[in-house]
Amino acid sequence: MFFDEAAFKLDLYRLLCCFYASPAFARLRDSAHRDIASAGDLAGAFEESEITHLLVSIAAHVRVIQDRDRDYFKRVRNTDCGRFVPDVKRPRTSERLSWREACNKIIHAKRFNFDYRYKPRLPDDYAPLRLIVHLHGTQGLSEWKASLNVEAFVAINSVMIKG
Repeated sequence: MFFDEAAFKLDLYRLLCCFYASPAFARLRDSAHRDIASAGDLAGAFEESEITHLLVSIAAHVRVIQDRDRDYFKRVRNTDCGRFVPDVKRPRTSERLSWREACNKIIHAKRFNFDYRYKPRLPDDYAPLRLIVHLHGTQGLSEWKASLNVEAFVAINSVMIKG
């Protein structure tokens, strides 16, 4: 079986770095020095697409390994990494989002919405990210929403690997 554990863990690290760097990029953009402020523009240009890419890559790796070799991952009882609303027309009906289901929802999401710490004041403003990503998709005739706690998702992934 081929599974590059080091590359997988590096993706987990990069994913957290995107979120943890977000407030620093916001401070750079607010800088009065134009050369420093332009460095802050990098987050606005790449942050969401990089996070989406990493989430999909991680989720796909996990699902492939789970389906091919169930014994590669440790058995952990509590894999809660968010909330899942199976039908957004009935939002009060929600359930915990398990690790496996989080991977499924990431892979099948039609839309990723990012949670920002505050609403930007001007259209060009940049707000730092919170560690929550809202995933939206459909199953049958129902539209679903999953709110992924990224820190919990990374933590579960990092302890699940047996290596």
